[in-house]
Amino acid sequence: MERDMLGMFISDHPLTHVQDALARRVTTTVAQLSEMRDRSEIVIGGLIASLKRTTTKAGSAMAFATVEDLTGSVEVIVFPKTYEEAHLTLKRDAVVIVRGRLDVADQQVKVLAEGVVPLEPFPPAPARDVTLHVLLDADRHGEDGLVRLHELLERYRGDRPVVLTIRSDGRDVKMQPGDLRVTSGPAVVQEIEGLLGPSTASWILPARG
Repeated sequence: MERDMLGMFISDHPLTHVQDALARRVTTTVAQLSEMRDRSEIVIGGLIASLKRTTTKAGSAMAFATVEDLTGSVEVIVFPKTYEEAHLTLKRDAVVIVRGRLDVADQQVKVLAEGVVPLEPFPPAPARDVTLHVLLDADRHGEDGLVRLHELLERYRGDRPVVLTIRSDGRDVKMQPGDLRVTSGPAVVQEIEGLLGPSTASWILPARG
């Protein structure tokens, strides 16, 4: 109500208490976007300050959101493909992580979203012996998708093993990279699903004999 009535927060900014969790997930702040090159790949995090849903000429749903962090705000354009995957997350005042590319034109900076997931700064950790299983459809995402997945997993480096299944031409090839381990929790699953699609990542307990 403070922002709606006064245009600012008086008591405390909602992001103050999650700024450490945001800092661990993002690659840049909003204020730094103006210093970056057009088409740069970025990950930002913040509060959805405003949201406008609309439809394309073809009738597909999309959205325009203003995302703000403690350094500023930026317009985020969510095109139909990303909107379909993230529409439940897109709510005013939600704190989100946005992965995408910069669109710089006429000294104006916008973010073209490729994935939007909620921030869960204090997630419950799964059991200690779980393994992260990831499914990547190579026919859909190609080599670029594998590179992005590897970069994502590197940001969550920890002590839990990863099993990667690559699907191509209807066949599944399963591998377990020995040097690739991640931190436990639901946040990494949500971000993988933002990149690869729903039901592409899960924590699984080992089978008991």
